[in-house]
Amino acid sequence: IDIDIDIDIDIDIDIDIDIDIDIDIDIDIDIDIDIDIDIDIDIDIDIDIDIDIDIDIDIE
Repeated sequence: IDIDIDIDIDIDIDIDIDIDIDIDIDIDIDIDIDIDIDIDIDIDIDIDIDIDIDIDIDIE
């Protein structure tokens, strides 16, 4: 009996992971608040009180 077993296992694992993450965040916030409050209050109060009391008492 002549048994000739020839096992040739050749495992070649080549893992090449290339991760290229390029994150470019450009936040430009421009807040322009222009509040212009113009309050013009003109109060003109003109009170003219004219009291004329004429009492004429004539006792005889």
